[in-house]
Amino acid sequence: MNASLLAQLKKRLSTSEEVDVSRYQFVNLDTVQRAAGPRWSNLRRRAFLATRSHIERRVSSDDLIVQCATGFLVIYAKLTGEAASSKTAEITQGLETFFLGEEGLAKLQVKASTAPMSFDGIQAALADSDIAIEEMEPDAPPTLPSTDAATGNLSLAAMKFNAIWDAQREAVASYFARPVSDIEQNAGWTPDLSNQLGRADDRLNYDLEVLEAAAGALGQLIASGSRCALVVPAGFANLAQPITRSKYITAIASLPAEIRALVWLRIEDAPYDAPIAHLEETGRIVARRVGQVFLHARLTTPSFDGYSHSQANWIGADLPSRYTAGTRAEMDHFLALAQRHGLPTYFDRCDHWEHARSASRLGARLLAGAAVGTFDMPRAPYRLTRAALLARAA
Repeated sequence: MNASLLAQLKKRLSTSEEVDVSRYQFVNLDTVQRAAGPRWSNLRRRAFLATRSHIERRVSSDDLIVQCATGFLVIYAKLTGEAASSKTAEITQGLETFFLGEEGLAKLQVKASTAPMSFDGIQAALADSDIAIEEMEPDAPPTLPSTDAATGNLSLAAMKFNAIWDAQREAVASYFARPVSDIEQNAGWTPDLSNQLGRADDRLNYDLEVLEAAAGALGQLIASGSRCALVVPAGFANLAQPITRSKYITAIASLPAEIRALVWLRIEDAPYDAPIAHLEETGRIVARRVGQVFLHARLTTPSFDGYSHSQANWIGADLPSRYTAGTRAEMDHFLALAQRHGLPTYFDRCDHWEHARSASRLGARLLAGAAVGTFDMPRAPYRLTRAALLARAA
């Protein structure tokens, strides 16, 4: 038992011999693991994150929540007897209802019990090999799924983070999460990513993997004492369909509150000529769940008429890998369309000095890419003047 937990338990039991403790254990973990195959690590992470978030929202801030290998212990500060048992039953019912609606976790059940326990009893429970506290390496990178070579399904291989430079503030305080697929080793969403991913379930699973990895990175940054906003990509095809959108929104809602507050969403690959009703509904529902919505378009998009109904806070595009004579004109046209519809702009994949110089001169508010900085993990906010940005990109 670690020293911090030991001190907290001693404090709780300083005025009484026993406290009421709820014990939540996942049932059918082996069955779910076998069915999940290579997705098991991410499904397991999602189950624990969702469970902790569910419990945190329903117990007092004074109650102590301890994560174990197969579930959680909740050590109540004030609840006793029937009140503690009722709270446990309420939490258990809510968890089972949640898991029934989760793909891959529907067979997961929760076995719960509540009983008074002494200090020695709690120590014994925590020492039990079935619920031994997991030892997590604090600086370990987020766990990402490995490639399934047998099926060829696209999977998340790594994650990069593009620092976002704010031209008005001349500072970096947020990052674009850039997934790297295992097939092309290409950071981010490619134009034909939806075709590579195939079925809607495959596209959703990929987006959920990206969200989980991004949440893990934010968790590590918060643990280090820093905070920043992280813009996480998700495909329009998933967000426009009620069933897959609901599952994705539920995954966001299950994140711990301190992480959820820092997750912004970037809608990828929304067709400019999609039905306005779809764009409007998708944007409205997503905007209620996250602090900021970024709409990612093509640099050569001919019209923003549909996008203006999406309720996005920002609209932007990737810059081409090579800066040519026509690039500045394309950027200028994109910015003019955005200004006409009152949409603040950003450019990603700003990888060269020419990109940075043109984008900043033309009036783009946010810039991201190699010219600004690409990192393995998000970092604390920092000051970056325009002169320093251009010097760095040169």
